[in-house]
Amino acid sequence: MSRFGRAGIEHGREGERRGKGSDGRTDRRSSRGEAARVERRPRCNARRGHLERSSVLFHALEASFLFLGLLLLVTSYNAKEVSSAEQFMSMGLSQRELGVYLKLEEVSQRRKENNQVPRPVVVITDVGKDYDDLAALVVLSEFHHFGFIELRAVVANLIPAEKRAHLAKAALESLGLGDVPVAFGTRGSPDDHEVLDHEFKGAEFSRGASVELENGKALLTRVYQTAKEKDEKLYLLCLSSLQDIFEFASANTDLVVKYTAEVHMQGGVSENEHNLKPDGNAANNRFNLDAAVEWYLFIQRHAIRSHIYTKNAAFIASLDSGVFKELAATGHPIGAYLRRVQVEQDVAFYKRACESDPGKRFAPFMDQTWFLDHKTNWHLRPHPSEGDTLPVGEEVIPYLTKIVLYDVLAALGVAGDDVVDVLKNDIKVESEVLGESGSGKTMHYSVTNKPVTSEDADRISLEVASLLKGALSGRSKSVDSQ
Repeated sequence: MSRFGRAGIEHGREGERRGKGSDGRTDRRSSRGEAARVERRPRCNARRGHLERSSVLFHALEASFLFLGLLLLVTSYNAKEVSSAEQFMSMGLSQRELGVYLKLEEVSQRRKENNQVPRPVVVITDVGKDYDDLAALVVLSEFHHFGFIELRAVVANLIPAEKRAHLAKAALESLGLGDVPVAFGTRGSPDDHEVLDHEFKGAEFSRGASVELENGKALLTRVYQTAKEKDEKLYLLCLSSLQDIFEFASANTDLVVKYTAEVHMQGGVSENEHNLKPDGNAANNRFNLDAAVEWYLFIQRHAIRSHIYTKNAAFIASLDSGVFKELAATGHPIGAYLRRVQVEQDVAFYKRACESDPGKRFAPFMDQTWFLDHKTNWHLRPHPSEGDTLPVGEEVIPYLTKIVLYDVLAALGVAGDDVVDVLKNDIKVESEVLGESGSGKTMHYSVTNKPVTSEDADRISLEVASLLKGALSGRSKSVDSQ
């Protein structure tokens, strides 16, 4: 029995005792008091019942709020993950692509927990020359939005440098990075290079063409001076001719040596008695081979940590052409541009590969057989003709199923090993070189040559495809609204 029920019974018994006199007769005053109490009792009981019902309701509400609080507490730990998953799913990513994004989100959260700041990155590119340059900018923009890197500057070189700079500026604006400084660099080569029709045709997103851009040397000076003021080091990503960075480093040696953390380069390299030499067959070295040789001597002399990414890894980790079809379907103008340029550029590449004069090819060894082996699935599909007849001109289009993104591998690497752990072990060869200055410094460098297993190549391809698709899908609506 509750303590409220027991108290009520005792109270009634005490009243009975008070209502009788010593002679056993009922006390009139007590009777009147008892009558009044009896009269009031129903009202008191009603009030007591109301209080008890209110108490029950209060405890029920209290329990409900407690349950709700516990539920919110439990789900709060995964709220960000759920929010991220919903956001990524809205991009139209597949389950495998979603897995890539969730993994990258985990890396982003881990970096924040460890108070890691984004890597400040400076890019030198010849965007528009090949489709992989623009694809690299797309990947870098996504890394910027994740907080892995901070794009401090983009310099576009190789004639027409100003036109390439405007293309880069417009592309970054369409990717939500209109505040990133862009400048035009040098001509990149002592030779005149043919500008092909497909390089700038159909770049509808180039609405920033009227914006006045600064000189590359001025921008590099400003960025390095800022790094000096902040006492931080920059990450250089060189995706084109090495003329600009060599000329700047020669004129600003102390700045470059003291405030450069790492150099990432797409190209090729050879070792000769513990000295690195640029591979003259690699396009980015060949644009200005003298500048490339001097730049390699510079980074060794001053022991600047460097990473070189060769074409071999890019060929093995090529993408299926269906990826670019999906990019075009996102509705983002960069997706349509990449798909069109991929076809037109590869057809132009193939026609040059078919030249009987090796001097007219992109590189002497890149003949028709080489192209069909590395850029198509010609040998894996039934052909419309019999015998040894090879496709002529645009007949090669149905077989253009391999997308080779040389520059994108370097873009992946500059974000850091924790971002792209597939680059950690199997495709890097680590070496050490003593600085030529006699200072005793040790230069650390790595060469990304080729994945050892097909699984590694598949993982790289998946990550690249996911980033390209996610970046353009996530930005297509904002571009449409502009």
